[in-house]
Amino acid sequence: MKMTLTSFVLFGSIICSTAAVAATGSSGKQTNLIAVGQGVSSPTLTSTVNFSTGYTHENPIGVVYQNSWRITAEADHDTDDSNSSGNGNDGYGAEVGYGNGTAGLAAGYYTRDCDNCDGRLAASGGVVVGDAVGVGLRFEEDLYTAGLLFNPQGMHRFGLIFEMNDSNGSGNELKSYGAGYSYVATDWTFSIDASKNDYENQATYSDRVMVTPGVMVRASFLQLSLNDNIVLNNRSSSTSNEDETDHNFWAGVGIGGEQIHLAVYANYENDVSAALSFFF
Repeated sequence: MKMTLTSFVLFGSIICSTAAVAATGSSGKQTNLIAVGQGVSSPTLTSTVNFSTGYTHENPIGVVYQNSWRITAEADHDTDDSNSSGNGNDGYGAEVGYGNGTAGLAAGYYTRDCDNCDGRLAASGGVVVGDAVGVGLRFEEDLYTAGLLFNPQGMHRFGLIFEMNDSNGSGNELKSYGAGYSYVATDWTFSIDASKNDYENQATYSDRVMVTPGVMVRASFLQLSLNDNIVLNNRSSSTSNEDETDHNFWAGVGIGGEQIHLAVYANYENDVSAALSFFF
């Protein structure tokens, strides 16, 4: 289920309408209940361990925004019926975590509904140092993520991410980089994040850059997110000389607040994705 330009514009008009309503709402303490951008400069607190949309995982500093104990059940679905014969791409998992606005921890498990697919365990931790910078780390087998978020409680936020994936053995190491900026107002957030892969194997094309502008608006119980994953320098193969620019629109809707929250996404982690969170 790919989001077309027409549906993107339609959803955008809904967001603009909701912005007027949001002006009378309150975002509370949980300003990132749903995802926006690539999560480099505005990570979500409800699925920061398991879900992501850029070339890197979300900034692990997102765990500090949990403000309580959290349990999240997650699932995603591939609408392509051809993948339903034992080699599908559907997934499911869960996260548990705790944060107090200054420090946080979370752990997650995720697996795919396919033959010979192993589930993955991951954990993230983060701490804010003197309100000026947040430092986050994410650990998964053979994959390590480090993130920085400057001015993590302020209106202007700058994020940096470095990720190393060494699961492919000697000569096939993958390094990924991310950077982004977010403007975080009371009732809406604008985010623009970028990420890039750097393959040790020189035969693999490494010039693609993903840039994701996104906007999220929120009322007291409703959040809407609209984003465009723009892939620059895209090529069909490493030997092609033609660079293309691809657009991959995705959107999210969040319902709930400080006790229970449901986030549903189109074309994000998969064709359809959902995260149901409980706070204690």
